[in-house]
Order: sequence, then structure tokens, then C-alpha cells
Amino acid sequence: MKNSLFLLLLFSYTGFACTCYPVDRKPIFKKFNAFTEIFQGRLIKKEFNAPAHLVSYHLKVEVAYKGVIEDEIFVIQTPSSAAACGQYIDDKSSWIIYAINGYTSACALNINITKLKGKTNFTSIEKTYNEIHKNLLENLSTLKNSNMIVETNKTGDTIAFGKLNINKQPIGCWKYNIRENIHTTTKTEYTEYYDTNGCLLKQPPDKTCN
Repeated sequence: MKNSLFLLLLFSYTGFACTCYPVDRKPIFKKFNAFTEIFQGRLIKKEFNAPAHLVSYHLKVEVAYKGVIEDEIFVIQTPSSAAACGQYIDDKSSWIIYAINGYTSACALNINITKLKGKTNFTSIEKTYNEIHKNLLENLSTLKNSNMIVETNKTGDTIAFGKLNINKQPIGCWKYNIRENIHTTTKTEYTEYYDTNGCLLKQPPDKTCN
């Protein structure tokens, strides 16, 4: 099962307000691998599920980056309350959506790209999310199916290494070199293992990632 806790780790919900934790810009593929669907879409309709406190957005996929098909209608769910980190999506804009198994939140790197066109005064969150997506597109443009990925930083150090399958889902061992937090240069190396469907496993079956 995909690590659906990733979205929960991105925000803190106290019952009164939503707080998104700071997101480091690198490595790009750590973020790419965490989401099962990434696409540009436009709202077709929305539905409210009051008992579950969720809203469902039906979006037409304009550009498919991962996990969806262009021109299909893809449904995502998010908390109906902004205080619970629900993502509001209007019907006048194109959005870049990052979701895990059809679920997203206001902390999941989503971007209103219509709103950002021609804008020069970005908020800190808009600037970070926009830079992450720009870097992701640059990396994706160089990909080939079932290709090994090597992501490096400005000094040439490898910060992400692994393989994507034909559907751009991570498979096998992935190694990351990540800053411990956004305010330090100290890095921590760790490994994740994904099965052939891109599902994150707690431990590789043959321990080859150790």
C-alpha cells in the first residue's frame, strides 16, 4: 500500500487551524515518488460529502504527469474545511494537482497556475511550490521509460537514485540524501523500497537495499 501517511506528515491539524510544515526543494524525486497522481486539470464539478467532511472535485486532466490519462475525468477528495487543510479548487483556473490515491490537501504542493501567470509577488509557499514543480518538469522532460534516475544538487552530489517503471512509478531500491531540516546543511542518507506497482514497502523482501 502506498504510504498515505505522507500527506498527514505535511500538515498539522489542531482542530482550529491548518499548518503546513516547511518543504525542502530537494530532492525532487523524493516528492515525485510520494504521490501516485500528478497532473494539470480544470474543475468540472464538485460534490460534498457532509458526513465524511470531504469534498470531491471532478477535474478534466489537461496534462498528465503521473498516474492519470489526459482528457479523462479524475476525481480527487480533500477535507471540506480549510481548518482541516482542505484544498479549495475554483472553476476558473487550471491547477497542478499532487494526490495520493485520489486524496490531496492544501499542503500537497498543489498550484493554481492560472493565478500565478504574470504574477511577480509570490508568497513563500507559492514560490517554493512553483520552484519544485518547475524543477520536476525539467527532470521529467529528460526521462525515458524504465530509466534509471540520478538527481544531483548544484555541487554535483547525488541526492536521489533509483528507477521508474513505464508508468513513472518508483520500483525497487531508491536512495536519498536529504537535509535533516530546511534550516541546516546536514544531510541524512536513507533508502526506500518499492514493489513493481510503485507501492512503498516497509522492508525489501530480499534486503537488497541494506
